[in-house]
Amino acid sequence: MGDLKKSLIETRQTMNNVRKVYFALNLYERQKEPASRDDAVNQCKEFHPRNSLIELKSHVTTPPKLFEEILDGTRYSQVEFEQISEVWLKEAGLCVLLMQACEKLEHANASAALQNARLELASKMLQDIYEMLLNARKKLKVDFKNVVPDDILTILSNINVKKMSRTRAVDMIHQQLSNKFSFRAWAVMMYDRLSLMETAKHVHEGSTDSWFMVNDIHHTVIAHSADKELNCSFFGDNFRNHTLRDIFPNYAAYANFVNSEYNGHLGNAINTVCKLKGGAHLNYDSTPTSQQQTEAMDAVYSL
Repeated sequence: MGDLKKSLIETRQTMNNVRKVYFALNLYERQKEPASRDDAVNQCKEFHPRNSLIELKSHVTTPPKLFEEILDGTRYSQVEFEQISEVWLKEAGLCVLLMQACEKLEHANASAALQNARLELASKMLQDIYEMLLNARKKLKVDFKNVVPDDILTILSNINVKKMSRTRAVDMIHQQLSNKFSFRAWAVMMYDRLSLMETAKHVHEGSTDSWFMVNDIHHTVIAHSADKELNCSFFGDNFRNHTLRDIFPNYAAYANFVNSEYNGHLGNAINTVCKLKGGAHLNYDSTPTSQQQTEAMDAVYSL
């Protein structure tokens, strides 16, 4: 967090110059007098928003990259990351708007082609900053797993100090993981500290990025997480009150799905169904025979 604070202070110092320009331009807009115009022109010349935008882009795109520092400094907290990052994205947008105002004030006679060229360059820098934000969001959703075990240990330490009941403890772990990583759906189980032999039985489950087993001196916590887009609530919102058959556009597509998934993996079925979330299709192209219906239902029950 120390490095993040340093970077945020440096970036804020850069953006403080923009505030000076904003104040002068705002005053000139309110009182269009020669003195206020001269002050606005001077502020634009000394602290041109274009230069602040260039510096902000440098903070964001060159190591240590600002948005990635925010990820590390907030320990991949989605809410905190978005709150802090949004500030700098808005500051970048302000730079572009003030840059246009300064250009209009300083170079009122510039050609339309020159004005457009300047705006295109500024817009490109703004887009570069936004793309770095998007990259950091993707990194958050992949690398969050690296901090989960330590987060659980920190929560357990608090639980032990407060001597919480098992129910309250599990609720706290679930709530804090859900709040911090809200793009995941969480299930949490807690046991008295498992022995080494008991722990070994579950080791193979830890091979995925969605499964975490954490031990402290008193407890063993197993936490599972799932991408919310593949979670049951997702299917409930999109497919409630429809049968599996209902969501396919015709019987042939439905029969092909059940037959292909009969010996497949349920994950494949989930991915296939997700692609159909645009809406339910309730009309058969042709009426299936009794044998086809029986075969299809047998396949469904066997998944």
